[in-house]
Amino acid sequence: LSGTGDTPLIGPFLEMDLAPLLISWGGVLFDLLIVPALLWRRTRIPAVIAVTAFHLTNSAIFSIGIFPWLMLAVTPIFFPIPWPGWRPEPAASIRTMRRPAVVLVALFAGWQLLMPMRHLAYPGNVSWTEEGHVFAWHMKLRDKSGRVKFTAVDEAGRRWEIDQDVFLSDRQARKMSTRPYLMAQFARKVKPILEERLGVSDLRIQAETSVSLNGRSRAPLVDPDADLASVSWGLGPSRWVLPLEKSQREAE
Repeated sequence: LSGTGDTPLIGPFLEMDLAPLLISWGGVLFDLLIVPALLWRRTRIPAVIAVTAFHLTNSAIFSIGIFPWLMLAVTPIFFPIPWPGWRPEPAASIRTMRRPAVVLVALFAGWQLLMPMRHLAYPGNVSWTEEGHVFAWHMKLRDKSGRVKFTAVDEAGRRWEIDQDVFLSDRQARKMSTRPYLMAQFARKVKPILEERLGVSDLRIQAETSVSLNGRSRAPLVDPDADLASVSWGLGPSRWVLPLEKSQREAE
């Protein structure tokens, strides 16, 4: 919430020491109660007002893109709409479902429960390494800022600094600066282009990074000696991503 004090109407509240605690617990209560309140006819109108205020506030305070507007757009799915000629079918129960369908539903539910937990199988802080972060129920648990400088190195040791602005938009560069897998994607993409332009082969793409997680001091995120054009980002741990604790000690 730091830096949000100039938000219209609610800025003074956001600067209060109690604001993070109230917003955190208020968010928990909102998520638990808003769906029943939208489904129940007697509470639907105040619930719609609450959900509108909630998402508009999120849009004003946080940089989360289309999310608040998408949530507002789909809110009417909780309303009973009597479409002409439409009659609801009775809901299927476990007893009426065929065994293959039950198995598929169980597998789907199991996947939805296990996939967000996969980051626990990786070493280190998931908010730092990004390994298993996608679909991990970690929304708004981190704030990262970073800088990255790419260098191309040939077999003779000659070095060329890569101008990211030639290849990326400002938003792409900003997102990449804190995400190792995007750095590797960029390195793989730019390598053949540079080899053709420079008339060389077997270029190594290296990166000097400086990243801050949740207000910590800046530290390197990836191994500066790693060839990012040849590293892998797969099911196993990425050894070229430096652990947060080690990076912090070296930075200090």
